[in-house]
Amino acid sequence: SSPEHMSPNGSRTGAPRHPRKYTIRNQRQAWTAEEHKRFLEGIRLFKRNWSRVTAHVGTRTVVQIRSHAQKHFIKLKRQGQESLIPPRRNKDRREAESQRTQSSRSASKRRSSPLEV
Repeated sequence: SSPEHMSPNGSRTGAPRHPRKYTIRNQRQAWTAEEHKRFLEGIRLFKRNWSRVTAHVGTRTVVQIRSHAQKHFIKLKRQGQESLIPPRRNKDRREAESQRTQSSRSASKRRSSPLEV
């Protein structure tokens, strides 16, 4: 950080914030059978809602959950079990948004069409 963004006591003043880089703080640890079981339950219950899956597992971070899920989904795909992979959340959101937009357009067309007398 540059000195012009520091106050005399060394704290930051209106300097732009930059996201922290991801750093591994602890050594990697293998997933236990119990953690993996809770992970699978979490995926079944909460699909790709990573924060809820993380809370369900209880011993891993969101980053660790997402990484484990990515590897797990690759394994399922390789084994021909793609039907077990939940759909991406943002894709679902885009489709729902698209359907809402289409239905609101048709509703506005109905409202704006001239009344027949």
